[in-house]
Amino acid sequence: MCDFCDKGKVLLEKEVISSCSWGFSEEPIPISDTFNDKLICFIDKRREKAYLRLTDEDDNQCIESGVKVEIAYCPKCGKKIGS
Repeated sequence: MCDFCDKGKVLLEKEVISSCSWGFSEEPIPISDTFNDKLICFIDKRREKAYLRLTDEDDNQCIESGVKVEIAYCPKCGKKIGS
């Protein structure tokens, strides 16, 4: 049994500094408008499909958040997991 494709363990995680501003201004973003965030990469299985997803740790329930790539095999153990 694979921890990553069977149990949903996080493959990679990275702490990043995010900001409340979208950055459309040339003004520097004040430190008070920044916060620490964590990006995670994990295998998300939905129905007969599997995805490698990179998303915010706190906002990963919706398949539309973050970046997703459909996969057919687990990148760790090689087991077929997608359609």
